Amino acid sequence: MKIRKGRPAELPRLLELVEAAIADLEARQIHQWDADYPGPVLGDDLAEGTLYVQTDKGRIVGCFVLNREQEAECDARNWRDKNGNAWVLHRLCVHPAYRRQGIASGFLRFAEQITAEQGCTSIRLDVFAQNADACRLYERNGYENRGTVCLEPGHFHCFAFEKVLCRQP
Repeated sequence: MKIRKGRPAELPRLLELVEAAIADLEARQIHQWDADYPGPVLGDDLAEGTLYVQTDKGRIVGCFVLNREQEAECDARNWRDKNGNAWVLHRLCVHPAYRRQGIASGFLRFAEQITAEQGCTSIRLDVFAQNADACRLYERNGYENRGTVCLEPGHFHCFAFEKVLCRQP
């Protein structure tokens, strides 16, 4: 299985992946994604060239987005990397049939490698606070919880995570 940039023609398959992930999250009582997100933004991610996929025998088994767009609510975080070149990970998704096979950790290693090659000093992300599996994934991979972010006031709390890839001078 290889990680590569997604192609616009793959949007229908990506939407199927996200639908399967939403059903799995709902079955686990994690009300993180729905018909409004993330599906409708994937086309933009593909057009911008920021969406990556992993396939297995032609089937898309996971995806993630990597860019420099940070939610405004995260700007005021107490980031460790205050003056560096931070990139942001979004919409990491693995098909339920492929969970717990190291794909998500592989995505993180891949993201760290390609961004470091471009002078990135840290990777940031936000994760739904009720998604304990995702929080553990990031912690196991060296990401540090930098506090709570409320993306939808009153009901959508996330944790802001960061991994510093290199020390600044």
